Amino acid sequence: MIRTNSAHQVLKCRKGSEQFAVKKYHVADNMEALKTCFREAALLCRLKPPAIVEVVAMFEDADDKSVCIQMPFYEHGQIDQWIEACLPRWDEVRRVLLQVSEAISFLHDSHIVHGDIKPANILIGSDQRGRLTDYDISVDLSTRTSSMYAAKSHRYGHTAGFEAPELMATGNTYQTDLWSFGATIKFPVIRDSCCRGDGRQDTDVNNLIACLQRHNPQDRITASMMKKHAFFNAILKPNRHESVRECSIAGSEGC
Repeated sequence: MIRTNSAHQVLKCRKGSEQFAVKKYHVADNMEALKTCFREAALLCRLKPPAIVEVVAMFEDADDKSVCIQMPFYEHGQIDQWIEACLPRWDEVRRVLLQVSEAISFLHDSHIVHGDIKPANILIGSDQRGRLTDYDISVDLSTRTSSMYAAKSHRYGHTAGFEAPELMATGNTYQTDLWSFGATIKFPVIRDSCCRGDGRQDTDVNNLIACLQRHNPQDRITASMMKKHAFFNAILKPNRHESVRECSIAGSEGC
């Protein structure tokens, strides 16, 4: 069994040399669990960007009356575990956060609210890429039923410390997702690891968190704006001084 914060059991399984994660929804006399399973599977089948977990298969386990979603197994686990075990460079951590920000932007452009963004729901694979997972309480705002579900979604499980202050009044919204992502970056293990550590103040880290966690939800930056924030510039644009130095070395060697 894989230790997760999900309300549903997640198992690590093997088929030949391949490993998978299987999420089980116990549906015996529990129509709500069945609806949740189908809703999550439907969302994941619609979403194909690389920073969102994929669905490999969906099947029934008749022995314990459950329905299962089979997904790839991401060997480094959640982002904070990856940081503590692998000690990635600051730019590698920011690159993962950029991938997650692109996933959030894609979700919002598709009228989907994730609803539970936190470190435990960002998984790292052997390719060092981040994937956003766990769509139990995600909602598709393009449908009337899901819009009604979003309005009352404060009744469902959220994680203390990562929920927006207005959540109980508004339910899940694009803005509550952004607050939660700010809280994720603010999480000590993540915040410390994405600082450069070369003596320069990482004011861009604090500024991004502040932009994502403004008290008035309407004042928060959007997901599409977040991807262009200065926090990510260091990995999107080469450092001009480093480029000049590399050219000088090449020149001294007669290139």
